[in-house]
Amino acid sequence: MMNILTIMGTKIDEGSENYKEVMNAFNILAHRTAQNSVYSSVGLGFLTLTPEYKKTLKYLRELVCDLIKKNPSLKAESDEYEDGKQALVNLAVKAMKQGLFTASDVEIESFTMIAASYETSAIVVYSALVLLAMHPEIQERAFEEVRSVFPDGITSVEYDDLKKFPYLDMVIAEALRLAPPIPYIGRQAINETELRPGVTIPKEMQVIIPIFELHRRKELWGPEAARFNPENFLPGNIAKRHPCAYMAFSKGPRNCIGVRYAEFTLHVLLITLLRSLKFSTTFKYDDIVFMPNVTLSYKVEPLLSIEVRA
Repeated sequence: MMNILTIMGTKIDEGSENYKEVMNAFNILAHRTAQNSVYSSVGLGFLTLTPEYKKTLKYLRELVCDLIKKNPSLKAESDEYEDGKQALVNLAVKAMKQGLFTASDVEIESFTMIAASYETSAIVVYSALVLLAMHPEIQERAFEEVRSVFPDGITSVEYDDLKKFPYLDMVIAEALRLAPPIPYIGRQAINETELRPGVTIPKEMQVIIPIFELHRRKELWGPEAARFNPENFLPGNIAKRHPCAYMAFSKGPRNCIGVRYAEFTLHVLLITLLRSLKFSTTFKYDDIVFMPNVTLSYKVEPLLSIEVRA
């Protein structure tokens, strides 16, 4: 669970009993969240509040609280790691010391970031690699861009480096368009809202926003809306579309709080992978069947062949 390391500054050894426990708990949480999003849309969200769900939520909250208590920045004068890097929890603890956060705020922000990033980053990276493997000419163009920035290989990727990958930016955005990790989101209307003449959403009505379908509407994305085409995100093409035609991280004041973290993670992972490895698959793009659960999944996961680049 890379997100535990980067958010909390703590590594849980893969394969350990603790790791299996945490993974199982997050799987239960994801399953219950999916059920809740469906049941809540018809006023039956309370049915998901089972003893198993409450026990799992309590376990995960206690885990996060324990990791916060063990964090060195609570005791040290400095909030910096020896190498100058900071995990999210260090920033949250620093905000608490400055009076900007309460202890409860630190717990909530840390838990939210871990829960929200569970699976999602891995799904997007996998989807991007699948799409690139199915479109070798796009993969090669992305690779050439990465190699032009890192001709001798990669030792580290810094934040300022990310400005040097305009084509990879488009590849990632297009992967997020076709395979949004959260395909549906729910909202509740605060006030009665008129969308257009004759269409009004009553106050407190539950609204489901189908991001997956929105990203494939031909009225917004053209007749080839279902095809993988990074040029959809050329500046000129973006300017022609409604700003809400693309909402991989939602929109408005309740958009994804981890959007910057997610974007940085995706870029670093793909830059590193594409620089060293070449991906291919015999699976056909037209044979992909997505399963829109709380997080996007595949009916059959395409297998990837990996070749080390010289």
